[in-house]
Amino acid sequence: MKKRWIIFFCAVAVIPLFTAVHLRERSKIVRAYAELFSVFQEYRHAEDGLFGALSFRFDDKSSQYASGQTVKIILKDPLGQRWIFKPCLPQRDYLKPPGFLCCTEKFNSIAIYRVYKLLGVATPRIGFVKLRINGRNMTGSLQEYVPNEGTLFVDGIRYLAPEACLYLHKMEVLDWIFLN
Repeated sequence: MKKRWIIFFCAVAVIPLFTAVHLRERSKIVRAYAELFSVFQEYRHAEDGLFGALSFRFDDKSSQYASGQTVKIILKDPLGQRWIFKPCLPQRDYLKPPGFLCCTEKFNSIAIYRVYKLLGVATPRIGFVKLRINGRNMTGSLQEYVPNEGTLFVDGIRYLAPEACLYLHKMEVLDWIFLN
């Protein structure tokens, strides 16, 4: 009987100790995430400032309108960096109300870009901008242009560094999660 009381009193004494340790560790984690989010917000603010300060001209060496499912305009900044501008255009779907803009996928791509940045995944910069093109004010997404280096075939994967394979796996999983 005495043994049970000793075990009971030890348990009563240990449980608050474990609870205090857990709460202290939890508060450290909460502070760390708050700091991470604060730094991320500063980064976002700086990046939004960069997108707002850029000026562009049409890229003479590439087609003005790239191929694909949406209209894309290839632009160049004063430093020679190429960018892809995808303007928001009225939907062609007659089921949508008139004037409805197709910006949903542009907002989605920007949100996914920000999640990837927060998770430390390298991805081309993308932001939402307002540009004046041919006398018209247009809004849309602006993404850093990354030239295509070709297709990675399955037999080429064995020549990649382990870090590159890990990056590819991470990207595939994230793209699957976000339906990107």
